[in-house]
This record gives sequence, C-alpha cells and structure tokens, in this order.
Amino acid sequence: MLRRATSQERTHEQMMEHAQLAVESGGSVFGVKGLSILSLVPKFDLVTGFVPEYMHAVLLGVVRQFVFLWCDSASNSKPYYLGRQMHSLDAALLQIKPPSSIKRLPRSLTSRRYWKASEWRSFLLFYSPIVLKSLLPREYFRHWSLLVFSIYNLMMTLIRLDCLCIVENALCKFISLIPELHGVQHVSFNVHLLSHLLSSVRRWGPLWCSSAFFSKPLMVNY
Repeated sequence: MLRRATSQERTHEQMMEHAQLAVESGGSVFGVKGLSILSLVPKFDLVTGFVPEYMHAVLLGVVRQFVFLWCDSASNSKPYYLGRQMHSLDAALLQIKPPSSIKRLPRSLTSRRYWKASEWRSFLLFYSPIVLKSLLPREYFRHWSLLVFSIYNLMMTLIRLDCLCIVENALCKFISLIPELHGVQHVSFNVHLLSHLLSSVRRWGPLWCSSAFFSKPLMVNY
C-alpha cells in the first residue's frame, strides 16, 4: 500500500519504494517518476543527497516569478499590480548607486526579461526593500519582506541556530500566505523548494555554499 503523503520529509527507503511502484505502474507516485541511476551509488541518500540550489530556485525562480506577476498587464485588476507605477519604480531603482562589491548596476525593470541571476539577487536583498516600500500595498510588502529577511539571513557566513528558527517561521509564513494574497496557482515548484531550504542549510551550510554562483558571498557577519 502507498503511504499517505505528509509534511515530513520522505526517507530514502520511501523514495525507493515510490520509484519502484512508478516503474511498475508506468506513472508517477507522489511525484516520483522512476528509479534514478544515483540509487546505485553506495550509501547515497536520495533525500538528503540533493540540495536546493538557490540561484535557480529562489532568484531565477521565486523572485523572478513574483516580479513578473506584479508587472504583468494580465494582473492589472489585482491589488499588487505595479504596471501603472513602472516609471516611479524605475526612477527609484536607477538612482541607486551600489558599492563596488555589486558588479552590475541597476537596470530598468522594463528589461527584466534579460536580467542575470546576480541582478535578481541584488534586487531581492538590497533594492526591493527600498523601492517597493512606498509602491507595493502594505500587506504585500510585508509578505515580500519575509522572503527578503529569510534569504538574507541564510546567506550569512555564520548563522546562529536561534536565527534559523526565526527564518523557518518566516519562510513558512511566506509560503502559507501566497494562496490568500496571490492565488494558489502561484504556489509553484520553486515556492515549494523554499520549504526545504532550512533542512538544506542545517545539513550543508549557508545557501552560498552550494549555489551556482562562482563568486564569494555578499553577506558577511561582523
């Protein structure tokens, strides 16, 4: 029999069971479509052996997703729509003079389709708390701040255990409020991956340790 889906992480054994059932049924079982060749690697854990990579999952995933949603003309009837304020948003963004540690200067949101991951990182961590505060409705800005706070702290070189508990609550709140504020259809796979960031950081260290960025982390504890 299949086990009921829970909010707890599956074990390696459960993943193998679901994979085998998927092979036998020809379909997917709890999202598992079949056996991975990595299951042949001795002592490799199919659950803890994979790390959510924040450059793609968070920056090019969640951050890009929500900024596009706010600016999309299809959202013009939504309270979070920023298309009518694009001029003010760009004016505030382009006035920012970042330090030399940030290599790329701010670019207009009209060219957001061409932004690199490092630009989305700067927008999330440094620019958005400033430029969105007076333009995004209060409840949406507070919601966005939960993500900014969480990722900022998970990027530190040293992270206190008590801080991890606070970040975990912030991320859970961010995810849980998305259906109410933006609609359940925007709880994407990348949004789901946010719920795995804490366990990844506890096992493998700060997000920058396992990111696809080649450069050193921007956040340093003093």
